[in-house]
Amino acid sequence: SGKSLDFGAVSNGFGEHSPLGFGIGSVIVAEIIATMLFVLIILGVTAAGSTTAGFAPLAIGLALTLFHLVMIPISNSSLNPARSIATAVLGGLDALAQLWVFLVAPLVGGLLAGVIYRPLFGGPKG
Repeated sequence: SGKSLDFGAVSNGFGEHSPLGFGIGSVIVAEIIATMLFVLIILGVTAAGSTTAGFAPLAIGLALTLFHLVMIPISNSSLNPARSIATAVLGGLDALAQLWVFLVAPLVGGLLAGVIYRPLFGGPKG
């Protein structure tokens, strides 16, 4: 059939590989903040004793949708290193060269959420 899919178009990127041309600094900050907020939402709705646990799937799904809608124009939205790896492997050398940002930034965002969740929102002491 001879057709190939252009995974470079859906790979995460910065600079000329960002849908709207955002630079590396903007992309790193945006990915860290979006991932941190997403993980904080997950932690909040799934915390032990949470009165919102029944709505966790809805809250998490809607939050993920919101963050993707915000992040796609910036970087094609990572929030998840596994998603970034898959498209970069199939997206070519440019996508692979920029992949490190989309491994590091979500990990930093997730770690920040883990560190600040309890001081900000409380939880079991001890």
